[in-house]
Amino acid sequence: MPWTSSPLSLLPKDPCLMQERANEPIDEPGSNIDLSANTFCVGLRVVRGPDWKSDEGGSIGGEGYVGTVVEVGSDSGSLTENMAMVQWDVGTREAYKAGYHGKYEISVLDNSTVGIKHNGIICTACKQNPITGIRWKCFDCKDASVNLCTSCYMADEHEKDHAFLRFDASAEKGTPVEKRSTTSKVQARGIYPNAIVTRGPDWKYDNQDGGRFGTVTEIRSWQGVPSCAARVAWDSGKEGTYRLGYQGKVNCNF
Repeated sequence: MPWTSSPLSLLPKDPCLMQERANEPIDEPGSNIDLSANTFCVGLRVVRGPDWKSDEGGSIGGEGYVGTVVEVGSDSGSLTENMAMVQWDVGTREAYKAGYHGKYEISVLDNSTVGIKHNGIICTACKQNPITGIRWKCFDCKDASVNLCTSCYMADEHEKDHAFLRFDASAEKGTPVEKRSTTSKVQARGIYPNAIVTRGPDWKYDNQDGGRFGTVTEIRSWQGVPSCAARVAWDSGKEGTYRLGYQGKVNCNF
């Protein structure tokens, strides 16, 4: 099944991995829960991490392929603590170490899908306000506050030879990452605009897809949470918006 590439590229040497933190339940938008404190939960978009077993690449498509965390061991009776179940965009589903015995087989690519936002922080390049998901702050610009959203950071906005700090949540102090000028890039591959998709494991829309394929036209929000749904134009002529990570639900595969 054809996949498409995101305009994002991931830096495989980035040391900031999925780590267990406060694990409060996600409520509907408008609740009083601070989602900025909840960085390890269902709905995260992930790629394979530094402890990935090389012989498992075929089951997910290969390096750079994207999946969604659909279950975590800390709130599941079927998974061990510090394990995570991932639904890959290619359709397979497997459990991986997310801190189990100090091993990280997956890394976080995008956490805007679980409602992470940095209130009061504006992206210097695209002016996204507030920055949602991971925030990247320039460490070298001491006399100015330079913050980038993930899209702009991965698109090489600002100086590539400047050091940055990565903030997975607003309350964090930031984790140093290597300079973009000294790291290699791998294209993120998954359900993005122009991807050809079919109904996925959490499909519940009867025959809305006409039993056919569809083309993703846009990645959009669901229930106020950004980047956790896909707009699909089906070959049957119908269109609809479907969950792609919202509360760990995945309605489409490619």
